[in-house]
Amino acid sequence: MKIRRFLTGLAFVLAATAGLSSAHSETLKVGSTSTGVPFTFLDIKTQQIDGMMVDVIDAVGEKAGFTPQVSAVDFASLIPSLRSNRIDIISAAMLSTPTRAKVIDFSDPVFPYGEGLIVKKDDDTEYSQQLTQTKGKVIGAQQGTIYLEQLRKMDGVARSVCTTRWPI
Repeated sequence: MKIRRFLTGLAFVLAATAGLSSAHSETLKVGSTSTGVPFTFLDIKTQQIDGMMVDVIDAVGEKAGFTPQVSAVDFASLIPSLRSNRIDIISAAMLSTPTRAKVIDFSDPVFPYGEGLIVKKDDDTEYSQQLTQTKGKVIGAQQGTIYLEQLRKMDGVARSVCTTRWPI
């Protein structure tokens, strides 16, 4: 039996284990991003996906009796990969939106976080919610996230780019 759940919460740990017996041993394909530090990221030493959401899916697998096989999937491809059965579970930081909730199941959040703007250390600009101070500048956002869509709708944002690597 394959569980098809989107993993974003601790409540999912309980929900996932309810459907599987502890004697059940199966490998489930888990999609995770390589750019969601600290939730999911590529460990350059091991060339494996690592992070908090990997730890969570490992704990869920141990409790539910399955072995998670975590592989990198671009954020924008997570939901299509789940829906097309290329992966069985998503374990990555993703906000539940009404549109997404129509096609996948969400759990309670593991970690609540909000929006943020990361700027250079010497940038003392007071940015407004509308980001009007960024007019003519480039803003990076992860492709497939709601933040990229919000940026595209904002007046005065010159362009937005997809962030594929995070500086450490």
